[in-house]
Amino acid sequence: MSFFGEERRPIDAKSRIVLPSRFRAQMMDDKGRAELFLTRGTNGCLYLFPTKNWEEIKTRFAGSDFNTEAEKYKQRLFYSSIKFQACDRQGRIVLPESHKKIAGLGSEGVFIGIDDHVELWDTKTWDKYCANGEGEYEKSMSQSSD
Repeated sequence: MSFFGEERRPIDAKSRIVLPSRFRAQMMDDKGRAELFLTRGTNGCLYLFPTKNWEEIKTRFAGSDFNTEAEKYKQRLFYSSIKFQACDRQGRIVLPESHKKIAGLGSEGVFIGIDDHVELWDTKTWDKYCANGEGEYEKSMSQSSD
């Protein structure tokens, strides 16, 4: 399973957003339900993880050194912000107010496929992030092709 691409979607007055069908299809469980974990990401976004991959995601933290303050902080913020979400019949998830605040989400969000998970950004924040990082992207891509 690999998520990729970018799709923009409006957020309605009830804080619902439609998960793009191609991402939703990869989030399906054995019973045909699109279920995911929504949590705090980095750089002002939210992470969406398929529930069927949760054990794999947890192993990323299993080997971490919980003795350092930085590691404790990371784990506490990550795990404390996890919310289970199931798509409704229209493919929508409800964004908790706390999570909208974390990501600064307004009236439109953009889903970004990042290999094993999906990120949800406010569109203005994403556009600014891309514009500010264009030089770094070019530099990184040229170094990796050398």
